Amino acid sequence: MTPHGLQLSSVAACGCTERNGNVLVEVNSPHEVEEIFDAVSYQKGASLIRMLNDYLGAEVFQAGLQLYIKRHQYSNTVTTDLWRALAEVSGQPVQEIMSTWTKQMGYPVLSVRLLPSADNQSVGLGIRQSRFLADGGKEGSINF
Repeated sequence: MTPHGLQLSSVAACGCTERNGNVLVEVNSPHEVEEIFDAVSYQKGASLIRMLNDYLGAEVFQAGLQLYIKRHQYSNTVTTDLWRALAEVSGQPVQEIMSTWTKQMGYPVLSVRLLPSADNQSVGLGIRQSRFLADGGKEGSINF
């Protein structure tokens, strides 16, 4: 399972490849929206917003959204406007955190192993993060 119940098998079924699954893509016309965004984009976007809500806490997240809406109620915005409002309220580097999730293809997959101490009196965790692509694409130097 990935965050919030999004099953890896459902991601694979959607075909998350090097060519799709990116949440932030520049769109120059209304027609491009249908061509660029698919189920993978929307599932990933929703998961990321839920993850950010959990990370910041619901109260802080809501306060950030209220600030964002108040500031931009009569204007157009870009993604960084939302990140800036959330960062201002939370004190966290939201844009830095979220850009790696929104500007890269694929889904992050965490592999966790138990690491017993030398004396077997305690246990630590070894965590490795890699990128999942349904087409077996290379991970490269992507950092999530």
